[in-house]
Amino acid sequence: ANHNLSDRIFIVQGKFHQSFQEAKNLQMFYGVQGSAGSYRVNWSDNYYYPVTLDPDKLPVKPGPKFTGSVGVLGGMNLIVPVSNRLDWKIIGIEGSVSREFGDYMQFREKVPDSIVTIVDRRHSPGSLGLFTDFNFKLRNKKSMGMNFGGGTGFTHLSSTVDYYRVRNSAYFIAGYHFTSDRYTGYFQGRFGDYFAGFFCGLTYRL
Repeated sequence: ANHNLSDRIFIVQGKFHQSFQEAKNLQMFYGVQGSAGSYRVNWSDNYYYPVTLDPDKLPVKPGPKFTGSVGVLGGMNLIVPVSNRLDWKIIGIEGSVSREFGDYMQFREKVPDSIVTIVDRRHSPGSLGLFTDFNFKLRNKKSMGMNFGGGTGFTHLSSTVDYYRVRNSAYFIAGYHFTSDRYTGYFQGRFGDYFAGFFCGLTYRL
């Protein structure tokens, strides 16, 4: 329903994953993830209702909604050492499945079809995508790199009023990362159907 990109979301996410070398140039990983945050529904910009309908009498209300999820993730990538200073993950595949909970999920369950174009009522969102990553080795156990990728959700979003009727949710990512010893900081932009966001974080390798 976030047609004009005016809804706001702030989420804190945590991940724990194990990676291992399956072959000389093949790396695999799996793990768990969780998130918690707030999704603010901007009622006036993103939802339409007839002038004869009092929005205060609808079963849903605008404003901030708590949202959270827990899930699993996994993937693999092909690594090729291009030079002594550059490693290239030529292609990788990654996927995740989560169980969502909270006020925002309940909001989507109750919002009437008559006032939204498309609504996702799933409790278990998932995604599958491809990516590529360049990692430049620096001195003193430091490195930096960039990654790019894209993917899609597991399910179709259907609509009774939208011109396209059925949509495949899709996304594109572009990011930068910097590593010093066991710590890696990253910044990433994610863009897709009805959303655009920026993520930053810090990871620690055990």
